[in-house]
Amino acid sequence: MIGFLRFIFSLLLTLYLINGVMISLTSFENMKELVHETIIKKIEERINLEQFYKNLTEICHKIGPRYEVRLNFFEKITFLCRDIENKSYEEFIGLIMKNIYYKQYNCSIMECLSKGNFGIIFTKSFNDFLRKINFYLLILIAFILMVSIIPRRGLKEMGKSSIYISSTFLIATIALMYLKLGPEIIRKILLNKFDTYVYLLIAGLGIYFIGKLRERYKKE
Repeated sequence: MIGFLRFIFSLLLTLYLINGVMISLTSFENMKELVHETIIKKIEERINLEQFYKNLTEICHKIGPRYEVRLNFFEKITFLCRDIENKSYEEFIGLIMKNIYYKQYNCSIMECLSKGNFGIIFTKSFNDFLRKINFYLLILIAFILMVSIIPRRGLKEMGKSSIYISSTFLIATIALMYLKLGPEIIRKILLNKFDTYVYLLIAGLGIYFIGKLRERYKKE
């Protein structure tokens, strides 16, 4: 039973930490940076996007602020000419990102993904979906910890799992930062979560020693 509980606890805790990284990645600021570094830059390689924006502002100036503009990057984007009035190119890119991030789809996350509407991954709806998953994962982790009190070695084994998992994330973060491996945005997120992994390690040590003391007390 202890082995099974430890496996489930380790799986849930790992998923919780990975999902936490995904939540940070899909926040507006990080998603804006990610979209700019991947999609926007690829578009800029094909067309002069800044010149396109200048031409667009000139057209809007002639036809009026209420004219609706429709663009098709990897997602259909719609806004009024007045939305880009007196805006810089950087603000125009920000407007595109806001349209993408706050877009509402007429399907649930799983339905959209099954239909191939992968654009939903770049939206706030997906970020909210990940947050809900982490909430349920946290409840399950707390439940497993409560159940692990019953077996004599339960808490000690959960403490071990916490120590191993937090140490793995700490080592991975240090290695990625030192060797500069992987996307810069992922390294930045992991660095921001470094304290979380340290606190988890401390909590794991605390649970382990409490479990150790409880095991000794039960023996006596």
